[in-house]
Amino acid sequence: MISSVNGTIAFSSNNPFDDEKELQVSSYVHIRIRQRTGKTHITSVEGLSSDLDLKKLCRAFQKEFNCGGNVTMNKDNQDIIQLTGDQRQNVKSFLIREDIVPKNKIVIHGY
Repeated sequence: MISSVNGTIAFSSNNPFDDEKELQVSSYVHIRIRQRTGKTHITSVEGLSSDLDLKKLCRAFQKEFNCGGNVTMNKDNQDIIQLTGDQRQNVKSFLIREDIVPKNKIVIHGY
């Protein structure tokens, strides 16, 4: 279940009341789209901090965007979130709105 702290959703797997630790985003978050058969698409999100609970974040994406999703490993053994449909702008606005990633650290790939 997603915990709520002061009216905001806490996705950190660490203690949400620990003010000394803030989520550090050292690299960029990449949001990509891949076309499957016909008109179907898959949106993948990679580069999120390892401090985040990606399963909770994926579940929040699913509820917010009414889509399917899962957390998988890519070929470099990094966890990525995959969502059905073209959710690039939705994911970007969600990450900025919830203060998970700053706006200048998000890169959107695809047409």
